[in-house]
Amino acid sequence: MHPVEPLYLARQQGVSPSLEAILAKLATRDELQALSTKVDTRMARLDERMDRFDERMDRFEERMDRFEERMDRFEGRFTRLEESIVELTRTVTRLDERVQHSAPRTWILGGVVSVLLSVLGAVCWLAQPYVTTLMRLAAASGV
Repeated sequence: MHPVEPLYLARQQGVSPSLEAILAKLATRDELQALSTKVDTRMARLDERMDRFDERMDRFEERMDRFEERMDRFEGRFTRLEESIVELTRTVTRLDERVQHSAPRTWILGGVVSVLLSVLGAVCWLAQPYVTTLMRLAAASGV
């Protein structure tokens, strides 16, 4: 049946123009089969593309799972780092407090020098009578 035939039949039967326009737009069986084949081909290609897309999404999800595992490990590492930093801060604070309460190095050095000079003075004071006696004996003997 040719596409013009329904229009011709509609005019002969006195059908309204809107129905004639509708009948003129009707497709033949061959056209519908060609269109169906075309749609089926496109649908098959779309199914293939969707399958490829699903495969890509599966790979992406696997990568995201591995990424999440890595991030969890990093989170554990950062937690341990934070704990270590807190412990180091406590240790530095304790050392700083000890240094602040201890005598400075110059004070310690000054104290050591004064003690040594005092000991040297005491030794000289104790040795003075013996040295003067030895010097008098040496002068008397003519050496």
